[in-house]
Formats: sequence, C-alpha cells, structure tokens
Amino acid sequence: MQRYAAEIVKAMDRLLASGEAPQQLLDAEWQILAPPNAQTLPGLRRIAIKQIGSLQGHAWDQIDLARAAAGTRLVSLANSGPVLHRAISS
Repeated sequence: MQRYAAEIVKAMDRLLASGEAPQQLLDAEWQILAPPNAQTLPGLRRIAIKQIGSLQGHAWDQIDLARAAAGTRLVSLANSGPVLHRAISS
C-alpha cells in the first residue's frame, strides 16, 4: 500500500509541475501530512511534506492527523483516515 501511495503522489506531483492539471488543482496548496518517523519522498516539486504530531499508528491517524487536517480536504491513500475529520464545505 505504501508503494502505491508513493507512486500516486509522484505522478500527481509531475502533473502539477507540468502545469497540465486543471487550474483549480494548480491553484491549490498540496502537502503530505506524515508522522515524524515516516520516510519522505525526495524530489517533489509541487507537493510539500510536513511531518506532524508525536504519536504512531492508528493513534496518529485518529488524533494527530485529524487535528492537523481539521478544516481542510483530506485524501488518505494509505490509511483509514481520521473518523472525526470535518472537511471544509465547497
């Protein structure tokens, strides 16, 4: 699952860097929220990596990620994601 997520992120970064994505995606701020001990993806040009929190595993998903992503859109490629996440309304 981690390799799949990494490949999706790299492909999305290439698309954003090419300028060929829809304008709404190009105008968005893209970042990966990761636990402090996570391996990072080198060479990303348009997607920032922000290491957050201090917990690990499901506790990180449910507490640290939920807190850091509050009020934003969240796409979780490798985890279940926080149960209590509230996204911004469109």
